[in-house]
Amino acid sequence: MLNRVASARIEYLEACYRELGLAQPQAKAKAVFVYAAYRGLLQVAHEAPAVLPADWSSYAAVVLEALGPVPRAKRRPRRQR
Repeated sequence: MLNRVASARIEYLEACYRELGLAQPQAKAKAVFVYAAYRGLLQVAHEAPAVLPADWSSYAAVVLEALGPVPRAKRRPRRQR
């Protein structure tokens, strides 16, 4: 069951990265990285919550730096009416 859930989440993230224009190998790699970071944070929160930052304001910047630049989504052509 957990394998199916994790796989579905990673596939969803991969699809999001593909829509942003990443090639399949890069989209898959980023999806796995992001999901692993998410699961790792949950594990740390469970095992050692005292080590987590009291002030999360700088955490987002660290995450964005680790992920690298996110490409802009491809615009879909508008439908003619």
